[in-house]
Amino acid sequence: MSFRVAPPGLFQVEITNVCNIDCAMCARPAGLNRNIGHMDLDLFKTIVDQSWVNQMPIHWFHHFGETLAYPYLREALSYFKEHGYGPGRVSTNAILLNDEKIDLLLENASYVLCCLDSMQPEAYRRIRNNNHFEKVKDNISKFIRENERRGSNTTIVVQFLRTSYNQDEDFSMMAEHFGRHQNVKFIEKRTDKHPNGGDLTLFLPEDEVENRRNCVKLKTELCILVDGTCVPCCWDAKGEQPIGKVPDEDIGAIWHGHRHREMQRQLKDGVNGKLSLCDRCAGPVSDSLFGIAERINAWAGEWARDKRRVVLAPTNPMILKLLENTALRDVNVVALADREPRGKTSSHGIPVVSYDEIGAFAPDLMFVFSPAYSSEIYFDQRHWREKGLELVVLGGYLD
Repeated sequence: MSFRVAPPGLFQVEITNVCNIDCAMCARPAGLNRNIGHMDLDLFKTIVDQSWVNQMPIHWFHHFGETLAYPYLREALSYFKEHGYGPGRVSTNAILLNDEKIDLLLENASYVLCCLDSMQPEAYRRIRNNNHFEKVKDNISKFIRENERRGSNTTIVVQFLRTSYNQDEDFSMMAEHFGRHQNVKFIEKRTDKHPNGGDLTLFLPEDEVENRRNCVKLKTELCILVDGTCVPCCWDAKGEQPIGKVPDEDIGAIWHGHRHREMQRQLKDGVNGKLSLCDRCAGPVSDSLFGIAERINAWAGEWARDKRRVVLAPTNPMILKLLENTALRDVNVVALADREPRGKTSSHGIPVVSYDEIGAFAPDLMFVFSPAYSSEIYFDQRHWREKGLELVVLGGYLD
């Protein structure tokens, strides 16, 4: 049997593992047990060049560090813009997002994720373990304004992180604060149960614990640490399961090489004692049906008890799956709404209508969830609040 796999679905390059904060969910406070520093710029260029040759798109420039702390960031992003392959996204906690950083990002970056996480100051403080809440909000606002002023094509994404500290927070608070802008998106994530980090996880489904040996990370992820060490899992903070090192080996040879294939086989066969990180790992908790079911079940229980008349939107496969597999099935769902309802049906016999038609069903609540378009739908439909309709939104996924 061949274990040769496609290019990584997640390829991230750790340009620095220096960070200015110790987040509650991160593995850093426990110690990385490796040298702290920045990636050599020539090594970065080598990785970018090899990525192009091997047609392995680079998705992110971070792993366990703050991207804006990298002293060669302008040169690195400029080089990637000229020679790179893939989206090359930047993630930041936005504390260092000053005028200089804003300028270099808008000149060179196509996509920047700003991790604010919560609009509740106390929740932010507990998640991010600092008191820079107001500064981070102001930095992101300035970034958005400058992006708009320049007419830049840079996509700015503001992250809402649902944790045990803010599980009842309304996603729309963040969208309302920053407002609707071209090239600005809002996404929702949830914390993972990291084998080395703190635990802010809302829940850990039994399915995912028992099936951890089916984890796809070893088949789909490649992370290159600051010294060139390659690991096939984004949770490998210490570099304890390496499959090779750049520039000693080519990244294509590493990705398709014997060590990587053997690691996949050991995980699949349940071999214990060979994969130290995997042996300690409870298994990934994904931003999938399981990842949002607990929150939806809690809401749905309240809606059913209070006899709420609910509209679900949009009519996409995820909404239909949630209707089938969560407590939404016990709710009085009076309609499914969609921008283009023609030809769409529900196995439950619930009518599918346009957003303009939902008033005819006298709903008192609309629940919105779209992995890609939650924030856009929210801004388009928030006018219903003026008519007394409660709008509950789960944010979309990270691209």
